[in-house]
This record gives sequence, structure tokens and C-alpha cells, in this order.
Amino acid sequence: MGKSRAKKKANPYAGALMPTPERLAHGGFEDTFVHHAETGTKTRALVLTPWHVMMYNRGRLNKTQVGAIAQYVHQWDIRERSPIKSNLDKSIGSGNGPSAQYFNAGKMLDSWNKELGKEGAILMKLVACQGLGYSGAARAMIGEGATDHDAKRAGERFICKVNALARFMA
Repeated sequence: MGKSRAKKKANPYAGALMPTPERLAHGGFEDTFVHHAETGTKTRALVLTPWHVMMYNRGRLNKTQVGAIAQYVHQWDIRERSPIKSNLDKSIGSGNGPSAQYFNAGKMLDSWNKELGKEGAILMKLVACQGLGYSGAARAMIGEGATDHDAKRAGERFICKVNALARFMA
């Protein structure tokens, strides 16, 4: 009778879509629970850490800067959602066209973008909202010929614009 079998630990991510091993090796993921608004269930998932949180963790942004970026990104996310109700996720959209939250996000973004200026708004969208970072923003604005120097300049301009935005939001 004798042999006992060691119980295998259940894979907490069983059945979930996972990043490739190569992508996981680059890091930038955090183990968390994702809440589904409609059913109220929580699922364990690996979630890509937002760019501004990663930079804060590395000591390259301070709390004030991260707070301003987080507010901007949150309103940008609301504005980027479709105002039409989703057939797959009923928690998205109102079903009756754009909601007050959608319009409010647009108003806030318009005032912040006015403060940032055209270049600052583009940088904020590319760097923080789309998560391209300084090099990606430089390539998007200049083209594939962008150099490390261009990325450094984009980073300096971005930080300057974020500081101005944080003062404006305060």
C-alpha cells in the first residue's frame, strides 16, 4: 500500500492567457487579482505594470509626478473607451450613448492638454498613456532614425511638461 504521492500545487494561472516566456523575462509584470465588474468575481492574473509606476519604482519619478500622470492616464482611458455598450462586457459603456463620465473626461483632458501644449499632449499620450517610453515616443515623433539623444531630449521635455501639469492640477 505504502507509497504516498506528493500533491502537486495547482497552477494559479491555469487556463489564463499568459505572456510568452521571452516577454516574461523582460519583467514589468505584477501578480494581482483582476475584478470583473459584472459578475463580481476575482481572477488571479499577471498584469503589465503601468509605465509611470515602473518609473516610480525605479526612482525616476516622484509621487507628485506619478499622481499627475495617473490622473491623466485614467481620464485618457475613459475617453478612449467606446461610448457604446459592449456585447461582451456589459460594464463598459452606458448602452444609451456617451455617459457623463465620458464627457467629463473629455473636458478634463482638453484643459490639461491646453496647459501641456501640443507637443506636451503628444508626449503624454505616447509616453504615459500608450506606454512607449522615451525611446518609443522619439521614434513615433521623429521616425525610425531617432537616436538615443532624441530619446533623452524627449524624456527631459516630458518631465518638464509633467511638472507643469502637476502644478496645474494642484
